[in-house]
Amino acid sequence: MIELLIEDDRGNVISHQLGEGRHTLGKSPDSDIMLMDSYASRYHADIVVARQGIFIIDANSKNGIRYKNKATKKTIKIESGESFKIGNLTLSVREPRFKLYIKHGRKVNDQSESVDLSEVHIDNIDETVTKLLYY
Repeated sequence: MIELLIEDDRGNVISHQLGEGRHTLGKSPDSDIMLMDSYASRYHADIVVARQGIFIIDANSKNGIRYKNKATKKTIKIESGESFKIGNLTLSVREPRFKLYIKHGRKVNDQSESVDLSEVHIDNIDETVTKLLYY
């Protein structure tokens, strides 16, 4: 489980506790975590919490993700205590301080392949998430 902190440009912070699985980020009400920012796409990215770590996967968004002051549309492995930006929002992950509620990610089907993050694109995101969660 991780805690995801979302801070806007005014300093307002929202906290989400995320269990193992895939969590969608975007402006769409159908997103697991709604992003209230004009630069966020309806379906902007996924956060995958897996045994291998925490991964941010851009969903072919218009404006991408900023990580370590660089724009990217690649899959990022992020460590507890690190941050990334989507539009004007700063998203940080850390170990949760309180474990009251857990938001579980979506279930994915089992497949038996090795994880190759260099080939992650929106067209094979389900396959990649499956690999991260089960291998």
